[in-house]
Amino acid sequence: MVVTADEDDEHHDNRILTVVAHPSLDHEVVDTELTHYSLSRAYAEAAGIEPLANAVDAPSLRGAFGLH
Repeated sequence: MVVTADEDDEHHDNRILTVVAHPSLDHEVVDTELTHYSLSRAYAEAAGIEPLANAVDAPSLRGAFGLH
């Protein structure tokens, strides 16, 4: 399960809270810069389909959390 709270304050370094709940995770914190495309890529990977558009080159959210 992924929960994202996006309250854009229009600053360049805007940070977005993203919580990933998975049985294999225990208080993991990642410092990989992830984007909305990373989330889109994760959904595509989980569905076993090719990521769309810019998600192809986005950092893997699943990889960042060690969920391969």
